[in-house]
Amino acid sequence: MPKIIKNIEQKIFNAAFELFGTEGYRGVDMKSIAQKAGIGVGTLYNYYPNKKELFLSVLESSWEDTILKVSQNLSPKYSARENIKKFVEVYYGEIEKRKGMGKVVTREKDFKNHRDFFKKVQKRLADVLFKNIHAGLDDHILMEDTRLGDALAVVVNMNADLYPDEKERNIEFLYYLLCKILLKSNQIAKL
Repeated sequence: MPKIIKNIEQKIFNAAFELFGTEGYRGVDMKSIAQKAGIGVGTLYNYYPNKKELFLSVLESSWEDTILKVSQNLSPKYSARENIKKFVEVYYGEIEKRKGMGKVVTREKDFKNHRDFFKKVQKRLADVLFKNIHAGLDDHILMEDTRLGDALAVVVNMNADLYPDEKERNIEFLYYLLCKILLKSNQIAKL
């Protein structure tokens, strides 16, 4: 009789998330993920046909979680500045937690066809932010464009990489930067 493993998908996710974050995409194989999850390699292949599909699944799931966390922390009842601050704190923390996993998709040729995923994620995150600060937005911001989200992801990653021990300062910088970009000039004076 087959061994029943409780929460197997969560165990696979946790093991893969940790290993991809610490070892990088190229430093991980299906055997090490199975071992970390406490399952057989064959069992892992029953859930994911290859490492690339598992990686993408983990990355997509983690971004869905980020979108949910951002949505839960922002509200139209908060001021535009409060929402921007909450957005930056959650977003920064989530990117920091991923340890650069998303960079693989933008840098590796194997993932060229999956780059649209990030555009969709950035658009959804921007929609959540813009929905909650709409009254304070500067008129020239193109809410349909994902470039702001893309640029923010790059800046957050660079700050986390270059100044890993300065999280609070990085968050303050990103908060100030977003306020300068997004808010009408009369609201910037209130910073």
